Amino acid sequence: MSSTTTTNVRFLHFCFYPYEIGEWDGEEEYAAKQLNNMLATMDMILPEHVSISLCAAMRAKIWEDWSSKTKILNITQNEIMSYALATLKTYFDRNELHHAA
Repeated sequence: MSSTTTTNVRFLHFCFYPYEIGEWDGEEEYAAKQLNNMLATMDMILPEHVSISLCAAMRAKIWEDWSSKTKILNITQNEIMSYALATLKTYFDRNELHHAA
């Protein structure tokens, strides 16, 4: 499996690829990997059954929030988890989300 894909089927069609994210000073593959890590983290937290349109909305939200931020290259897994939880709490009640935090 490519480093730029997530492990869950429901997000497979929503992955970010280096060729579509623009210039990242030679770090396009890593930036795509980090964006996909955000998708994968959200996927771990999401309830089991969510609509395809919500998956698309999550991808769009990540792109909107991170497409122009070079911080994505240095973001930690804890920061990704915090971002994912904060973002998903706008869509779901806290009790609906699966997380270890």
